[in-house]
Amino acid sequence: AMSEISIGNSFLETLTGFELAAVTFVRDYIQLSFDIAHLTAYVWPKVLTSQQVFVEGDVGYRDALCGQIGKRVIRTLEAPSSKLTVAFSDESSIELSLREEDQCGPESATLRSASGDRMQVW
Repeated sequence: AMSEISIGNSFLETLTGFELAAVTFVRDYIQLSFDIAHLTAYVWPKVLTSQQVFVEGDVGYRDALCGQIGKRVIRTLEAPSSKLTVAFSDESSIELSLREEDQCGPESATLRSASGDRMQVW
């Protein structure tokens, strides 16, 4: 559903056209790296494929996340106080909750440009 309100000129939109280059698992967060920027998730993202939805704790969750490496971003969606979505060319996507009840700390996610000159916090 594209009825969700998205913010124009979102930094997240700059990921469009780039491939997911790396997924890094750190103790209590995940970093999704693109050539242009790094998206750090402090909540465990969902992975949605045409067959299945994977959430943290599911068998195959890490494989599903790493399976997105090399896929090209075709669109992003920023639904304030709801979620961030990064959708790939095969119609799979990574979804990151921004809901207060899912937060583990003050931030749900950060996006930092590879050059380090731009950052957005959710």
